[in-house]
Amino acid sequence: MPVDLSAAQALQDRLNTGTKVQYLKLKEGKYTIRILPPPEGMPLPWKEFKQVSNVGPNQKIVTPPHQYDPSLPNPIAEEILRLEGLGDEASLSRAKDMRERTTYALFVIERGHEGKGPQLWMASQKHIQDLLVFFANPDAGGDISDPVNGRDLFITITPDPKKMFRNRPVLNWKFGLKMNPSPLGNPEWIAEDLFEKHRVGRPSDVDYIRACLAGTESEWLEQRKADRQAEREERQAAETETPAQGASANLPKNDAAVKAKLDEIRKKATQRKVTEGESDLDGFLA
Repeated sequence: MPVDLSAAQALQDRLNTGTKVQYLKLKEGKYTIRILPPPEGMPLPWKEFKQVSNVGPNQKIVTPPHQYDPSLPNPIAEEILRLEGLGDEASLSRAKDMRERTTYALFVIERGHEGKGPQLWMASQKHIQDLLVFFANPDAGGDISDPVNGRDLFITITPDPKKMFRNRPVLNWKFGLKMNPSPLGNPEWIAEDLFEKHRVGRPSDVDYIRACLAGTESEWLEQRKADRQAEREERQAAETETPAQGASANLPKNDAAVKAKLDEIRKKATQRKVTEGESDLDGFLA
């Protein structure tokens, strides 16, 4: 009996998929995807928010928090003003690269790679405009994300021989729909709110953004992990601490010995080399 190659591909996808959010990375080629329906409370299958790329020397991506709360500081705007004040070509180019851009996040299933499960596609405004042709026109498709009567989407990406951007050809995207509707597949793909699970669109911490601008985001993340570990151990110590027998049982909770023990825990946690993994989006969040 021959090997079921599709089953082998599905197993490979599943084994290569961890607990982190999986991103749909599209390049030149042909793809078939299925857009997952929006979770309860979302009118459309995608979440719209602003992001900034190329932040700092390590070119990090952040989600500015002031778009949700205008009273919060805006380190990106401050840096852009500083760079524009310098006036040289390199500084002006860096300032331009850090402009806020609207992005649209949606979860999809890539046909032929269902073993990967839902993947997060960070689409551009142009992509969404093309998709709205199907969603906004019942005769052209209607709700193509419907789990029962929806339709798969074709995407063909080809390089434009006449258009270049930063010495690379611009990619042309062409969208199409399968003629017949079909069921989505695994109901577990829509059993939970994936936007909430993976904290899609959550604002970046202001101090994290400042660290990215300085190129010290790794140190910031390590310190944050150490602080959180110290807080957990402090809580555990407080919960397990039992009064001693006799007169010492009446000591106040802020007894010097207890305080010294907690200070020791904090110091060890801070010095500990943090090796545990983190969600792709965790670094951006408070």
